[in-house]
Amino acid sequence: LMGLDSFAVEAAATREGWLGLPVWSFFGPEPPVFHEAGGKTRGLDWVTWTDGSPVVLCRLEGSEDPQAPRLGPWDPSSSLARVPLRSGGMAGFPNPPAIRQAGPAAVFRLLGDNDDSALFVQSGRVVGWAFGQALENAYLWTGPSGSELSPMFRVDQLTKGLLWDVREAHFARAAALERTALPLARLEAFASGFARPALPDPGDLPPQLRPASVAALMHRLAAGLLAEGAAGDVLRVLDDTVIRQSSDVTLLEDACSAVSAARDFSSALRYLEAARRDVFRDRPRDLKELDAFEARLYKDRLGAIIKAKEAGGLDVFDRARRRFPDDLELHFLGVEAALLERDWARASELLAMKSYPAAWADKVKVFETAIERGRTDDESAVIRFNPGEKNIPVHAYLNDREVQKFFIDTGAEVTTIPRRTADALGITIDDSTKAVLLSGVGENIAYEVTLDSVELVGLRVYGLKAYVLDLPSLPEWGLLGIDFLKNFQVDIDNRRGVLRLRKK
Repeated sequence: LMGLDSFAVEAAATREGWLGLPVWSFFGPEPPVFHEAGGKTRGLDWVTWTDGSPVVLCRLEGSEDPQAPRLGPWDPSSSLARVPLRSGGMAGFPNPPAIRQAGPAAVFRLLGDNDDSALFVQSGRVVGWAFGQALENAYLWTGPSGSELSPMFRVDQLTKGLLWDVREAHFARAAALERTALPLARLEAFASGFARPALPDPGDLPPQLRPASVAALMHRLAAGLLAEGAAGDVLRVLDDTVIRQSSDVTLLEDACSAVSAARDFSSALRYLEAARRDVFRDRPRDLKELDAFEARLYKDRLGAIIKAKEAGGLDVFDRARRRFPDDLELHFLGVEAALLERDWARASELLAMKSYPAAWADKVKVFETAIERGRTDDESAVIRFNPGEKNIPVHAYLNDREVQKFFIDTGAEVTTIPRRTADALGITIDDSTKAVLLSGVGENIAYEVTLDSVELVGLRVYGLKAYVLDLPSLPEWGLLGIDFLKNFQVDIDNRRGVLRLRKK
């Protein structure tokens, strides 16, 4: 079983020839075989089993031992003893509270060092079993006595028929392929189990057959296939059924990685969000782990863009920052993406927003130097806006003292500032101030003034004529018009939402 040369369970026959065995011992490719201490091998011919029971009673061929104890039902009111099958002896054992009833077996939790194979005896009769193999549970018999039991199925009927399509039986057969099948075939064999009904409770299974252990093995197989470029195969095998039935975070992460490699990054994010909503929404610990994985997806994607020196890194970073605003590593990658796109103002802004660990100090200095050199080299700036917007919102620094919100309007001839901004700058408007009639935003009286400087994303214009005017319905905003933009070479990409200004 499980691809091992030897997978043994200690067992002892009762006087009537019945052996209690865990139901999972019938999940292998062949039925279990009984090896006596003296080396003789004896077969099991008939079994009695109730659907859902974690214990199968098997009749040993040719057994009728008058020296052995009989099988009897457990009496919760009588004292109980435990007989370890490996070491022998007998010791009192407290009557345990059952955690559930499964067919004729009362299931209870083993504590301490009592998890090796043992019989439980009461009044000279066998009334229960512990099967070792790191099982968490043991079982007390509540059915009829051994003399009243009748065979129900032949052993091969149970192995090849009733239990053939059980989830854990698929897991066991998949594990047995370890030496003979390629990784993809093994991954497919394990995945097929998750489409089948589970029979025992996980506590009734040895660790190797529990869904979490199987998912961990599948994760190793999937990771190897992804490294070999077989993302399409991984995505085909780790389908929605496997993800839903396993509810395993690592398998979902493998599936997302496969989606990203076989389709694209955005598809992987959508796939992850759907699984988070449909499968993991009530599991806070898993959701926290998925958040960390999503952040890693963004970082890997940004790292790949930066390594390949491709465009689009800032778009990915902006999406990532909305989800993980406090992730310093992600923020640092955003700075690198801005440097790659020669967006010096954005790189400088991002670099100044966070305090980085001392270990990153040298890298920060490298970035600062690159920003300064880049600005000096091309004296340009990049402004991002929502694609298709006619008026582009920006913030400018006036006279080295006030920040003003502007719309860049390529259809406006002049620059305007609100009255409150003029007051904040100490600009006096009186009878000597030139008044003009401006049109385009209605017919309005405006006052002509001169701004000492206007700084936009690191680029300055000195002595700019402006008009004091409160825009209808937008009294806090001003306009930056052609009189400001004529100082630069202006390139606008409305499809991507990028405005680039380069000094003439």
